[in-house]
Amino acid sequence: MILLIRTAHVFADPRQSSPWAVRMAEIATARTSAPVAVWASVSGAPAGTLLFSCFYQNLAEQSAATATLMADADYLAGIAEAKQHLVGPPDDKHVEILHTAGGEYKRPPVGGLVQLTVATPNPGRIGAAVTWGLEITELVAEILGVPVMFGRSLAGPFGELNWLGASADAAGADLQREALTKDSRYLTKVDESGDVFRADSAQVQIVRRIA
Repeated sequence: MILLIRTAHVFADPRQSSPWAVRMAEIATARTSAPVAVWASVSGAPAGTLLFSCFYQNLAEQSAATATLMADADYLAGIAEAKQHLVGPPDDKHVEILHTAGGEYKRPPVGGLVQLTVATPNPGRIGAAVTWGLEITELVAEILGVPVMFGRSLAGPFGELNWLGASADAAGADLQREALTKDSRYLTKVDESGDVFRADSAQVQIVRRIA
């Protein structure tokens, strides 16, 4: 399974840009039958950043969906309107889901939060990074009692790994963070990553679902 994350860099009135983003997601969902969610950045990206996400079985399915949208007048009109809201073109990221722990992952409802953590292995340490990545995924899912996804980026920094976890709301995210901070197993496992990852590569982004 492939997760597409499209990040739109917004510098406009959110009263206009947010409805535009929701409308684009509705069009894409209706035309392709692949549900598109819209997110607003909470932390880890420039203020006002909007993101679209969608799951596909593979790149072939996404390519077919893209071809459908590129022939749709409403979608193309929305692209033309984008220059009123965005600073430059959006950035696309594809994450191949390698493993899900703690049950089937489901998007949180509107208002829910998702945390995306990324890190890039050091040269010669990709195998160790994947092994550690699987172990930390299982452990976090066990501690929090929620599904956690683990995957690799198809492009960008070579070997980049990704973890995604969700909470129903901000209060739930606070409780999850507190639970991890207090769990010695988690802290020990994080320390075990040692020289596995590039020190400057680890990043965290938190987003809130708006549609």
